[in-house]
Amino acid sequence: MLFSQTFRVELLDTDASGRPQMASWIRWMEETEYGFLRSLGLSVSMHDERGQYGFPRQRAAVEVLRPVGFGDELRVGLELGPISHKQVLWRFRAWSPPGDESQQSLVATGEFLVACCRFPKGRLPVAILIPDQVLEKIQAAGDPARS
Repeated sequence: MLFSQTFRVELLDTDASGRPQMASWIRWMEETEYGFLRSLGLSVSMHDERGQYGFPRQRAAVEVLRPVGFGDELRVGLELGPISHKQVLWRFRAWSPPGDESQQSLVATGEFLVACCRFPKGRLPVAILIPDQVLEKIQAAGDPARS
């Protein structure tokens, strides 16, 4: 696991059954992704001499394996999946309670496929190659031999 954050299931995260809504799982995964990128000195929205670029989602998936509810704490971890020149696959695992990362405490898995895109003003995003300095930081974080 490259990075993790702990969250508490709040009332606003739940539906009528008292279980987290799908949007809450996505938000926790996004916040973990953002925290990881910040830990590398990066962001999901960056600027260079050519303008704004970032990592919008192409695909998001969540599989809830066992229920959690209001007041429970979760630890959401991020792992690096395959990287291409334009895309990164982030994999997530969530455990409850946060200190137990066994299969028994695994409550959800998920992934985001993100593409590096430039955001020209007044136009749709355009996929670009991941800038070298960004790619190097992500790859270095995912390479246990370089840690």
